[in-house]
Amino acid sequence: MRPVEGGFLVKAALTASTARLPVKGKAPVILNDLGFEGDMTLDAAFQSLHIEKSKVTWGDLASFDLSGDLSKLKTAQDVEIRIASGRIDLAPMIERIMMLGLMPITGDGGGMPVARMVNGSIGLESEIEGSLRRPSSIAVSGRIALQEVTAGHPVLDKPITASGYIDFDMQGASSDKVAIRFGSSSAEIGFDVTLDERKKVGLMKVACGAALDLEDVIPAERRGELGMGGGSVKLDVSFEGSPGDLETLFPMIGDEKPASEIERAWEQSRLTAA
Repeated sequence: MRPVEGGFLVKAALTASTARLPVKGKAPVILNDLGFEGDMTLDAAFQSLHIEKSKVTWGDLASFDLSGDLSKLKTAQDVEIRIASGRIDLAPMIERIMMLGLMPITGDGGGMPVARMVNGSIGLESEIEGSLRRPSSIAVSGRIALQEVTAGHPVLDKPITASGYIDFDMQGASSDKVAIRFGSSSAEIGFDVTLDERKKVGLMKVACGAALDLEDVIPAERRGELGMGGGSVKLDVSFEGSPGDLETLFPMIGDEKPASEIERAWEQSRLTAA
């Protein structure tokens, strides 16, 4: 730390071979190879800290550029931080997260395995604003870029690939277009998901345009039973409602909803298709 006009310049280079992060109701998560390097300016009254040219790293898995300001350090501890990542390869990142126990390997009750990341990357731009003294005031917003994110699943004979952007804030998430590929089939999905006061999904608006190859979506033996050959189907679908509305429109096997309830849901639904 050395004096500069109006305060002090702080150059930091920190590494942590091991860091323990508390997780409510679970054992602490152990993270390895964390690093921080950057320049910061602290004012003479020790009331504000400006961060610039800073970088946070997690081994060779991820790197984040960090900038922003911390003010009123002795009182409100206000923060305004901007974060931007480089290209983050998902396969090694997901593998490490699963090793840490932060992501399930199987579904609830040890059932069906979850999707497995095969390839692709993401990019992140985010802003964090609020008061560290009042955590409830902290707001997070930003954008995630999906770059050929490819996932496989044991029940699918072909991987699914997605590219596009997802914007998010404390009220929900949205996207104008996420492009999906599955074999010879393709789709473009736009959505707007709003969270309720409990931070659970409230209202969903989804629009999807798809060109489906029948060989991708209907098994060969089933097409034979139906006397179907190959070909494709174009489909435009839009939906507006709550997750509960969607569950009633398309009840899962074993979910014994009264026929009258399902009929009423379809009558009141805002689901359209062409």
